[in-house]
Amino acid sequence: MKLSRYPVWLSFYSIFCMVFKKTLLVSLSFTLTFSAAQSSVDIDIEALFGNSTEQQPKKVVVVQGTGDSESILRIIASHFNQKYPEITVLVPDGIGSLGGVRSLLNGGADLARTARSFTLESRGGGREIFMVDVPLVFVIHRSVKGVDNLSQEQILQIYSGGISNWTELGGPNAKIYPVTRQAGASSFIALKSSIDKFGEGHTVSKIFYSTTDVEQAVADHDYTIGYLPLSAVVNSNLKVLSLNGVAPTLEALQSGDYPHKITFYLTAKKSPKEHVKTFVDFATSEEAKALYADLLENKLTNIVE
Repeated sequence: MKLSRYPVWLSFYSIFCMVFKKTLLVSLSFTLTFSAAQSSVDIDIEALFGNSTEQQPKKVVVVQGTGDSESILRIIASHFNQKYPEITVLVPDGIGSLGGVRSLLNGGADLARTARSFTLESRGGGREIFMVDVPLVFVIHRSVKGVDNLSQEQILQIYSGGISNWTELGGPNAKIYPVTRQAGASSFIALKSSIDKFGEGHTVSKIFYSTTDVEQAVADHDYTIGYLPLSAVVNSNLKVLSLNGVAPTLEALQSGDYPHKITFYLTAKKSPKEHVKTFVDFATSEEAKALYADLLENKLTNIVE
């Protein structure tokens, strides 16, 4: 009998390799088929129900600019956000009217909030929308008792140093600390237009460069006096004064009996996006006007004694 050239163990090894190879191929094919089926199922589920871990981003409206209308616009934005949950309106801290216009034109904001009118044709154009006229008021710290009304002449005397103690006005025996804004501020410009010679010549007042700083300075320091848009004292405990015997109500402002006012505008690009237009329409609507009146008149009821 002729013997094989290969050992018996080698033959068994060859058979084992063939069986292992087939088993491996079957296992790999099953794994790939299962993975493909699983991916298909995942895709079908997402197509039917969407991805539950990802939310559609909200549309955002950034309204940047003056601090004068900051408080009242935040309240308006809160009402708007409840009514239109798919849109979020943001009202950042004030950077001034001009800063808001620059931010709008540079693409950093969707709307500029301003407290005076701007000509935008030379800056690339824009659309200025009237919002509301607000009384410009004089406010004092609660430490000043017995003073509820001032005349324009007394205002001029206080800011020039002619009247320096509250006793001269029926108040406590304490020095008067006047607070003012810089010459280019919207409230300073508005006040100067209604009080002749205001801010001219020698002044004894401390200058602040934002509405918020003025409000905080008067709120934090005894025997101080300053001026602000009525809207800026909505959330404060400051006392608002009458001028020349007239309280700064919206009715007195509209009739002309109270002459000191500041005008708020929203400024948009010539072709704003639809969600921006939606907020502009709301902020200038009859609903918003009723909110303005309610906020300002209720505030006066609480702070004018």
